[in-house]
Amino acid sequence: MVKLMGTENKLFTNEFFLLLALTALGAALRASWMVNPATGFMVDEVYYVPAALHYLHPLSTHLNQVSSLFTEDRSVYFYVNPEHPPLVKLLIALGVLMFGNNPLGWRFFSTLFGSISTPALYFTSKRLCPKSALFAAALYALYPLDVSMSQIGMLDAPMVCFSILTVLSMVYEKPKLASVFLGLSVASKLPGLTVALPFVYYVLAKNRESFKRGLKQLLKLLALAFLVYLCAFIPLGYYFGVEAVILDQAYMFLVQQYYGTPTGLAQFFSWLVQFSTSFNPTIFMNNPVVTLLSIPAFVYSLFKLRNINALVLAGFYIGSFGLILAASVIRPIYSFYLEDAAPSMILLDAFLLEALLKSKSWKWIGYALLFIALSISGVLIPIFLYPSTAPFVKEITNFRL
Repeated sequence: MVKLMGTENKLFTNEFFLLLALTALGAALRASWMVNPATGFMVDEVYYVPAALHYLHPLSTHLNQVSSLFTEDRSVYFYVNPEHPPLVKLLIALGVLMFGNNPLGWRFFSTLFGSISTPALYFTSKRLCPKSALFAAALYALYPLDVSMSQIGMLDAPMVCFSILTVLSMVYEKPKLASVFLGLSVASKLPGLTVALPFVYYVLAKNRESFKRGLKQLLKLLALAFLVYLCAFIPLGYYFGVEAVILDQAYMFLVQQYYGTPTGLAQFFSWLVQFSTSFNPTIFMNNPVVTLLSIPAFVYSLFKLRNINALVLAGFYIGSFGLILAASVIRPIYSFYLEDAAPSMILLDAFLLEALLKSKSWKWIGYALLFIALSISGVLIPIFLYPSTAPFVKEITNFRL
């Protein structure tokens, strides 16, 4: 017997087997690239894979000619990428050691962490909104953007997984474990810092009787998270020296001003107007129903802030989108950035769905929204991932408003 949400449940229930099926389906979709892998670099693999190879075979010029190594020239094979902390790039390097310098080595850990995220989100939702936990798992298992990002050797899938595990640890009242996962999330990619906001809310809310005690505990837990974050730099500090590590991180912040003209939030809503110009498959990376439903779900959570679960969800959502909004002021932003906000959106959607399903009058709306969201994902996944084989893609790509 296991205990969830204060009630005892048998471990092997129909819901458990449905979760296994959803996890297997999500993993199969995320690993489907292995059937016919792209042998060249995909998207930002052109930056992160060479950085991982550099860790395995260090360039002697790392410090002496640093200005020429930090380049946007994609023809440079050993591109030393200083952006973001090194944890996932070290994982890519580990994948290369395990499987060789090939697509499996580059992408193995993205696929693994992307697959783990589905059950992790389920157990998080089981604590926050138990009646719709399976729906949250289904939405995430079939979320086109996460399926796509889990097939590429980039930083996002592991970072998102650690973010979910941070919230999971919080809602199961394991603050030290949450600190560890928070540190791992930020060590994967700096936007992992967004999960720190619900973490702060959670710790202070749990100690609402004594702000001083809550603040003291918060500082200790944040110190633990920072220590975990620093540990990711140990291999780099050992091989390249502390000076190189500091130089890398300083450069990362300095180059932000050279990324181009800020585009605001227009890119996120390109799916509304993209067909009026020319077809671009990136519009299929995001399920618009999941995104749009999260807005009223967020508003609903604000009316439930006395509930610590609603407080955590609202903080997670604010942190995720707050960083995107801040970034849009100083640099271009892209559709795949919504991957970082996907867990908060889906958890909020599940939170709202549970409220709808509890109401006799509104239950049908909840089921209808879920059906529409899952149906859209079912259509979008083959269009985006398999454009040459999906039977209905040709008609859609030739469509113009």
